[in-house]
Amino acid sequence: MRALRLRSLALSLAIAAGLHERALRAMLARRGNRLVLLFHRVLPARSGNDFSPPGMVVSDESFSSLLSWLPERFRIVDADGLFAGYPAPLGEPSVLITFDDAWSDVALHALPVMKANGIPGVLFAAPHFVDSGDLFWPERMLRAGSSLTNEAYHAITGSARPDPGNADEIEEAMREWKARSEEERLALVDALERAAVDATPGSPPPRRNDRTDANDRRISDWRELRVLAESGIEIGSHGYSHSLLPDCSDELIRFELRASKARIEEALGRPVRFIAYPNGDRNDRVRRIAREEGYRFGFSLRGDPSDPFDFPRANLHESIIRDPARFLWSVSR
Repeated sequence: MRALRLRSLALSLAIAAGLHERALRAMLARRGNRLVLLFHRVLPARSGNDFSPPGMVVSDESFSSLLSWLPERFRIVDADGLFAGYPAPLGEPSVLITFDDAWSDVALHALPVMKANGIPGVLFAAPHFVDSGDLFWPERMLRAGSSLTNEAYHAITGSARPDPGNADEIEEAMREWKARSEEERLALVDALERAAVDATPGSPPPRRNDRTDANDRRISDWRELRVLAESGIEIGSHGYSHSLLPDCSDELIRFELRASKARIEEALGRPVRFIAYPNGDRNDRVRRIAREEGYRFGFSLRGDPSDPFDFPRANLHESIIRDPARFLWSVSR
């Protein structure tokens, strides 16, 4: 807690000294006046995180406020506008809005604000989750863990159960789980869900999408994605099953990129031009295969803006976007 207070104080002092503006100018110079923002979930204020890690959630109020403020500092563009003349720099600071995972929140809470302001964007979908409605493993893990005691959680996972109200503990748990293999993560999530059912006598077996009917899903279906595509939100690939690509064989990387592209194009009747690597993870093999599979640009997190298959994005969440100065500092890092 003391370390958090010290970091907050240091940030306040840096902002007071105007370092956020200097950092912004330096970042834009490196990226050719191009900035790509990454959102995951946009949820109603005071509704909680719906079992998603705090680093994935912004409130609808904060999202709306940010979109009202951004045009004062940036030209908001679609992907064609952002990459016009690439790699030559653009004439003015420009920003592209992107979303990962295809949460229904985007259509329910983000799209109305974007349409009202004429703001385009790109959403990256993983077709397995669109087809099945399954939740991603972090939400499944946090949901199941919330029904278990610390002792029961530790007996299954060998690690401490994160406090659902403690963002730092959740982020630490995410880092620990991402270090496991995908097979181990999914096996542990299955075990946690079985234990959560056993801990609540009479409860039904867990549904991984936790939905009672097809009209009440957390993950968008193809109908919802078609509405987004017709409303100025281009749909790109987030891999087929959201596998962390550097951990995959060449054959599996190629399947993840090829199958996702083909499924989205089949379902929406529109070309898929962009790939956002799950978790932002990529290496030379992933970038090479993305190029070979016909993508035009690939998005990571802290990437290299001179490489069209490693273009960086700034991941945003609620604590970052509440204050414009803190937002500028965060996206400039």
